[in-house]
Amino acid sequence: SYLRFGGFLPGHFLASFTAPGTGHYVYPLFDGFQIDTSCRATVGDMTLQPRMSFGRFGSEYGTLMERRDAPYTHRSLAQTNLNAASKAMHPLHYRQYEVTR
Repeated sequence: SYLRFGGFLPGHFLASFTAPGTGHYVYPLFDGFQIDTSCRATVGDMTLQPRMSFGRFGSEYGTLMERRDAPYTHRSLAQTNLNAASKAMHPLHYRQYEVTR
């Protein structure tokens, strides 16, 4: 089950995870990516196999993909990723992909 504020009262959640004055979310350093000893985001290659599927919240131009079955609560995303226009092509800004070849 998804708890929008992670069990916090709304005011406590906003005080804990947004910047005072702006209301913007405070993200972890390096956007949450694992870093190496030189403080650079670790990068790797992965060979995708046919029929593998994955999904992402947000536009198709992002840098993070997850297993399609990964729960939203395990993705470390701000709740605003669920905001979409009422007639959006991709509900909740979610896209699914499958490797075809």
